[in-house]
Amino acid sequence: MIPSLGIILTDKCNFNCVYCPPYGENIVRSKSLCNLQSLQYLIEVATKYGVQVIRFTGGEPLLQPERLELLLHKACICGFKKILLNTNGYTLIKNIDWLKKYKESVLLKISLDTLDCGIFNKIVRKPNLMLEPVLNGIDAASSEGFNIEINSVANKYNYYDLNNIVQYCENKNLNLKILDLFDFGGKVINYKEIYVNIDSFIVEMQRKYKKMSSERLPGQRGIEMKKFQLTHNRHLLIVCHKGEFSSSKYYTSNCNECENFPCDTGKFQIPVRADGLMKTCRLLKYDGINISDLSEDKINEAFLKILKEFEQPKII
Repeated sequence: MIPSLGIILTDKCNFNCVYCPPYGENIVRSKSLCNLQSLQYLIEVATKYGVQVIRFTGGEPLLQPERLELLLHKACICGFKKILLNTNGYTLIKNIDWLKKYKESVLLKISLDTLDCGIFNKIVRKPNLMLEPVLNGIDAASSEGFNIEINSVANKYNYYDLNNIVQYCENKNLNLKILDLFDFGGKVINYKEIYVNIDSFIVEMQRKYKKMSSERLPGQRGIEMKKFQLTHNRHLLIVCHKGEFSSSKYYTSNCNECENFPCDTGKFQIPVRADGLMKTCRLLKYDGINISDLSEDKINEAFLKILKEFEQPKII
């Protein structure tokens, strides 16, 4: 299995979503940011060894626009088959002019969990923020011709609004991915209070829409997703970590050392924390390898060591 490369640009976010762990996918606070040249060389190394997918995330990556632009440029010239940018969309309009240069290469994965302003405030836990900038950002990116996927995380606040999100994406001619809640190895503190089982929602989608297929991420990575045909040749993907519709996951040899094994997601990418710590999984507690300020040869060596863990994955 060839994993993707996930670069976490920052542990900071302008939201404080109920379903995110503290510091987002970074899991912990980073005292400093990784040397930019080290990340650029790592991107080169990843493509050299066959990695086809790169994802930029956070925190909120658009809070680091200068670093993000340099790394997007590097990813584009290195020829990744798929370049993903996760964003909550709140500052998308502010950054749309420079992002336009990459619209032919980048898939914008924009979080949209509800169309209700009150529910939005409960989810992002920022009572003074408005939903409107997110919706305006989606419209702006769509009008500019970006490839967009809306991402919604099902939870107790928005569960009964999911049908409205599906209808919104049909009306706007957008692809949609709905995910049930993942606890990030116990890091989502109020997980039990906000978790909802989405089995009944999946059954409803099966009745309403034509099922196209079940598929995994490129390279047959990650959890099998249910795929449904929407109008205008768009699709709905559903990721179910638990429940009747959950599926097998890939794990690697060092998964057995983790207190979260077997976890809800399995192995699918090599994450690089904001401070440059590269691991085989964001949930593992061992130190990994920090690539910040390493020489090019040492980064190459470190990447090969991490990649070796993915040579003989097992399915559970």
